[in-house]
Amino acid sequence: VPSNWMETYPSASDLVFYHISNREQYFEDDIIELRKFLDMPSQLDANDPPVILLNMRSLAWPSSREEISHHPRHEIYLKKKFDEYGIEAYLIIETTPPEEQIDIIGYFIKKLKK
Repeated sequence: VPSNWMETYPSASDLVFYHISNREQYFEDDIIELRKFLDMPSQLDANDPPVILLNMRSLAWPSSREEISHHPRHEIYLKKKFDEYGIEAYLIIETTPPEEQIDIIGYFIKKLKK
């Protein structure tokens, strides 16, 4: 299993996103600060609202750069982070048994009525 997605799936989208010309710039102070600012899990706190994490894509190893950005392992990681902060979070991925899946519309109606 490859350990560096940037080498496995060559793409310049991260360079464009951060407005940098090479990955060595990841470690410059201003880019480090920008990455911290954009790191959603570091922005979480116990006052955040409930969330539903839904991703029915395959848990198999990604075959493209695009699959990395939208892989269900991201939702699994986020669920752990939400749990650390005590934030109500429901995880629904391809391996979630039907009896453990929530009724999403019913859930929203219930929450919005409060």
